[in-house]
Amino acid sequence: MKRTLFIFSLFIAACSGTEPKGKITGAYATEYSFEQKNIQTDKVVGKALIRDTFYIKAKEQGFEVQEKKWRKNDYDNNGWQEQVSIDKRRPVYQVRFDKTDNTLISENGFYPPMIIDIAGKQLFLSDKKDKGYTKIAAR
Repeated sequence: MKRTLFIFSLFIAACSGTEPKGKITGAYATEYSFEQKNIQTDKVVGKALIRDTFYIKAKEQGFEVQEKKWRKNDYDNNGWQEQVSIDKRRPVYQVRFDKTDNTLISENGFYPPMIIDIAGKQLFLSDKKDKGYTKIAAR
């Protein structure tokens, strides 16, 4: 009986130490829009839609995070265009998962922790949970 209990305890300890990598990896996106004005006339020419996406990819140790922003205007036929220099896009960086509070913590400490709701498939950039990114694809 003691041997069975010991093996079961080892199994629980081994399972609790693993990261839920398959449940974390994927693409998380949010969208917002705004009216685009002509800078010379201040007349509204249409709406612009921005899709902000974080791609989280499993690595041997932790994860790799990449952010991309895309823009689509309703007043032209260009479709989705990647926004290379749009406001404060983050470079590719490494994070580790902290299972005690479900956060992804940057290895260099430069970026604040991201909170991940694995069950709700949401990613938040702050503990306020006011701007959520929804998981749109698994990787």
